[in-house]
Amino acid sequence: MQPNPLISSFSPHGGWSKEGLHAGLGNTADELAMAEGFEGGGGGVRDSLRHTMGAGYLYQGRGDISKNIIKSMHENQNQILNDEAMEAWYAKGGPDYNAIVANLNDPSTSWAMTRAGGEVLEDERKMADAHNNTLGSSGIFDGLSFEERYEKTKDMVKEQLEYYSKTGEFKKGLPVWSTHVENGVSQTKAKNQLDTLEKAEEDIIESRRMGVLRDKGDLSNLEQTAEYQRKWRETNSLNKIAKLKDDIKDYELVLKKLKKVGAPPDNSTITKTRLDLAKFKLEEERKRIETRGGLAKLKNVRGEFWFDEIMKEQEFLKAGNDWVLQ
Repeated sequence: MQPNPLISSFSPHGGWSKEGLHAGLGNTADELAMAEGFEGGGGGVRDSLRHTMGAGYLYQGRGDISKNIIKSMHENQNQILNDEAMEAWYAKGGPDYNAIVANLNDPSTSWAMTRAGGEVLEDERKMADAHNNTLGSSGIFDGLSFEERYEKTKDMVKEQLEYYSKTGEFKKGLPVWSTHVENGVSQTKAKNQLDTLEKAEEDIIESRRMGVLRDKGDLSNLEQTAEYQRKWRETNSLNKIAKLKDDIKDYELVLKKLKKVGAPPDNSTITKTRLDLAKFKLEEERKRIETRGGLAKLKNVRGEFWFDEIMKEQEFLKAGNDWVLQ
């Protein structure tokens, strides 16, 4: 039996490095999920998918001794939660953040601190990440390819959205997200997210019929999703650049007019500030394009690299191979 190249070719980092197998494939899942309508970065719905799936690769490729040592380190850092802290996420009426904090392995960590009166800080997001890390690394993905893991995680998130939107509570064994009143996911947002997912699915179907995917029938589902996202990245960047260039021209024209009529310097301060900001945003967008390797490329420094590795796995499995997961 040959080893799966996606697992055996890399040595997953023990920490939470951005170059680790778990991070690279988690970020790739995040990028694909964006194309399919999943919303919410830090602490949001899409972030729950990224952490759950990425953590599934965290300990794979390691022997039991190495795995146990690293897992113990992650538990001590509150990157992995114990059973009591996990159960507090499924409390009646919604997650009991104070109980989560009380059951952390190290309650003194900065992100576990609470405000006076016991109100938990914004760091609910990190608690959600830790829950999803724990869930993803629990063995629920063992023996599955990237595509199988991706489809399973999407289904888990959708199931949780449906449950949470009706009850305001989290169902055990599924990804969770921050419910913070200001920047978390409310029941209303969860319902809206379900509508967005349905609309995104319709858009992709239409794209296969008349849009960017109409001539891509020979591609796998993952390849089609990636192509759809690449086109969105390209269009989004081009639109941003065009808008910023127009803004810069407009601001420069206003400044010239003010100078021509001899207006006091203070009159042009706001316009100058807006001009500088537009130039800054334009340069940042160009840097983002360079970082991802071009206009029509997946996000992140090595987004296309990780997707290529996933495609190698697909070819490996198509050839009738199996793999050994530790």
